[in-house]
Amino acid sequence: SLKTTHESSLVTAHEISNNQFFDDESVTYCNMRIPEIIYKNISSFSAESKYCRYIPDQYSFVHSMLVLSNDIDNIADYLCSLLGVNELGTQPVNISTTNQYQYYPRDGAGVITKYNAEDMDAALYNGILLEAIKLYIYLQQIINMDIADKRNKVIKNDLYLESLFFAPNVPIETSNLLQYIYSTASFRHHKEAIKLKLSYMAQKNESSKNRNGVILNALLYFISVISLIGTLDVLEDRMNIPFCYSFAIVLFLSSVLGILWLVIEWRRNERF
Repeated sequence: SLKTTHESSLVTAHEISNNQFFDDESVTYCNMRIPEIIYKNISSFSAESKYCRYIPDQYSFVHSMLVLSNDIDNIADYLCSLLGVNELGTQPVNISTTNQYQYYPRDGAGVITKYNAEDMDAALYNGILLEAIKLYIYLQQIINMDIADKRNKVIKNDLYLESLFFAPNVPIETSNLLQYIYSTASFRHHKEAIKLKLSYMAQKNESSKNRNGVILNALLYFISVISLIGTLDVLEDRMNIPFCYSFAIVLFLSSVLGILWLVIEWRRNERF
């Protein structure tokens, strides 16, 4: 159990000034957010239990806040204050299909209001599940964009993510959430970024094939030069052309042409 002190009611969006465990008498001063404190405690426990063999060098979070309140008069103004922005790009939309509550999803937040106090558990559990779906989709996009390094894996993950939005036999509320996520600016930006990544990876693979072809052609060129040198003995025997002269001419021409060819191939593939 952990007690925290903060300077704002939006706990998850602001930094914590200090924290204290319930079984401790001292207060630890820090400049961290709640997710970072939780992650640090879990990571430290895991490192100690594994004899400090697994300690991550860096980490990041995918954030989201779920708020349940019947005291919200203006959803748009409340979301602006919750997210710390001056205005929303689009008006919040209620995707709930029941009269028990209203659910307004947003990037990084979700607000549930107009719920019955007696049915609060249904609103809370449904909200948590829907927020988890939203975070899962955004996390998959981030992994596909920043972590996946194989083109086949990126394509496979992208196809899997696309199939989620056309999954049959899902609840109407879940379908409404998926349609909302699919239309958000953040999802579209990540989608376009993944397309650019796939395009870059395709060109990089093609350039790698071209380089392999250059190496193979260079080996064939070297073998052909050696074979040509072997024919100089025939020219010396039948046409009385001195071997040293013909060898110098062949060596000069093959070197000039080979260097010229290598320069052309290098310039064609130098962007990768």
